[in-house]
Amino acid sequence: MPKRILVCLDFSRLGDDVVTYGHRLAHRLDAEVSFIHVIEFTQAFRGYGNPSTISLPDAVRTKAREHLELLVLQSEARMPTGKDHRHPLVVREGEPAEEIIAFAREGRFDLVVVGNRGNSRITSLVVGSTASKVARYAPCSVLIYRPGFEPL
Repeated sequence: MPKRILVCLDFSRLGDDVVTYGHRLAHRLDAEVSFIHVIEFTQAFRGYGNPSTISLPDAVRTKAREHLELLVLQSEARMPTGKDHRHPLVVREGEPAEEIIAFAREGRFDLVVVGNRGNSRITSLVVGSTASKVARYAPCSVLIYRPGFEPL
């Protein structure tokens, strides 16, 4: 039974459902749940140096964290547990699959929950989807959420 779950979201419409699904799953399994959002470097940043030397403005990271907090609070409101608890919220920068896999390894998570599709259809056609990369290379089990199949 997983005791540490990492829920990944990209702020797409599906991402809202992934947060709720992952949150409910964690509470049903009595597992610790963390949420991660990765701000992807786009073509606009290429040509300005190595992505590891580029840092996004603090306002972008702050806005992403605020949005992540809002989604988790909305999920909490849909399924109140009566417990006073907090969930770690993580915002990273870089290539989403790589950052998710690295964080899952660092945090020794037992399960990663990711949506079956995200914001960019063209990127997934060219380089493969984040979900498939995470499923292939994560150090733990991966649950790929598909809307309409919520057994909870």
